[in-house]
Amino acid sequence: MICPKCGKDLLDKAKFCKYCGHSLMAGTPPVPPQGPSPQQPLASISSEITNTSGQGETAIVPPELSGWNWAALLWTWIWAISHRVWIGLICIIPIPIVSLVMQVILGINGNKWAWQNKKWQSVDDFKKSQRKWVKAYFILLLLLLAFSLGITFLLVAINPGGKLNESKDAKTINDITTIKAVVNQSYISQTAYPWEQSGSGGETYFTADLAKESWLNGLIATGDLSSSTAAGFLEDPPLALVSRFGQPDFVICFQPQSKTYQLRASDSCQNFVSATRPYLDPCQAGKSYYCY
Repeated sequence: MICPKCGKDLLDKAKFCKYCGHSLMAGTPPVPPQGPSPQQPLASISSEITNTSGQGETAIVPPELSGWNWAALLWTWIWAISHRVWIGLICIIPIPIVSLVMQVILGINGNKWAWQNKKWQSVDDFKKSQRKWVKAYFILLLLLLAFSLGITFLLVAINPGGKLNESKDAKTINDITTIKAVVNQSYISQTAYPWEQSGSGGETYFTADLAKESWLNGLIATGDLSSSTAAGFLEDPPLALVSRFGQPDFVICFQPQSKTYQLRASDSCQNFVSATRPYLDPCQAGKSYYCY
């Protein structure tokens, strides 16, 4: 006998096809082939669960939301307010260890609390929202990093510290010009420098800090130098003065703070070596003196 369904050879007395299960008896419906019943896809299980979001502590949390919540960990109290997870406000407490512990707890329980305290359209809607929070965090982080780098480059380009030092050096040079004019005027009227009149002179005269010299008081007393101008010398770096007997001029030097005047000092220091040594070396290694 041949099975009318599958075409296999069978015994003449066979009642069913041993290959496909087809009934060979008249009036008997065919027996379906035996085998395991197909399993229901796991993905469909959660779809059969009723949406319980927003129902509070009694809400059943879908198994897909049992993992870690990075959005809650990263945004902490901001995320907590948005998702009505009020316990997350503990992160605002200015105690680092308390805030850190609460941050970790939010990461662990964030999915559960957010699902229970706020209404969501579906599990996919919930997950999509949390991904947006994480993405927003890293976008903000990149923007802040770009802003910080921009400010850093801007400050380097503007160099406010360098400009301030340059302004201080310019004031010092202006003060040197002022004191030299006053001293020269005194020399013309008295035929001697103020330090020579005070008995401080000799073959050479040197002071490492002009602002501390007593002969400045004599210039103030005669009205040649104002007390405010003399007080301004105290704001300058130490002004070194070198005067040699028989020479019609004297040299005042200081060590500039700005790059601009440091370069000028390095370029011109050789012009003053003979006038200032051995009291000071205007071409001192690493930081030359600006002499005037």
